[in-house]
Amino acid sequence: EISACLVGSEMCIRDRFNKGRVVVACLVDDSEDLELFLNSIKSAGKAGISKNKFAVFTTSQSVMNDMKNTKIKVVYIPELTNVGTIGDANVGPKLRRYFLQAWLAFACANNLNKVMWQTPGTYWIERPDNIVNAYPAVESLWAYKGRNDKRAAPFFVTFDFFVAVGQERPVHLLHELLLHFDLIIAWDSLDAVAAYRLSENNSRSVSYTHLRAHETGRNL
Repeated sequence: EISACLVGSEMCIRDRFNKGRVVVACLVDDSEDLELFLNSIKSAGKAGISKNKFAVFTTSQSVMNDMKNTKIKVVYIPELTNVGTIGDANVGPKLRRYFLQAWLAFACANNLNKVMWQTPGTYWIERPDNIVNAYPAVESLWAYKGRNDKRAAPFFVTFDFFVAVGQERPVHLLHELLLHFDLIIAWDSLDAVAAYRLSENNSRSVSYTHLRAHETGRNL
């Protein structure tokens, strides 16, 4: 049943996205996410970023209804509404969000959609295209979490802000996160496992990755 839901959601993404266009995407799944995201959009407007640059992913019908008049693309995925919420599969809202973030990132990259992912609370001071175009040779661009974690240093990245282009190594990395979701549960952190896998993959084969300090805008 879960596999069917995932296949259905990937088909939904494939049908509703233009592969030739870079978009800034965000998972907005409840009223708190929505409030933060709308404030983020206000900051984007001050930075001269058009609303048509953004897309919201949600499994919540109420969020979809509240977003109708915002002129922002909404990708409503009802196939994932009950994933992680029923019976023994109820993992709680935090881990459920981790899974949705990992799955949506993989599904988009695997379908060659060019997506820059942001957290609902992102404050924009620079155009997203300028950030990506500054590093044309990289396969993935991440914000640096700033935590000295023995499992992950020096690649401690965060899902708060990242871009994975539709090439083999970034897609493989995102797929590994789904395969290692038991480790995400054990460590209680999506970011820690992403950093661990990025570090491990880079030790086996060279990957072109850039880390950016999202608190200050400094490059690392």
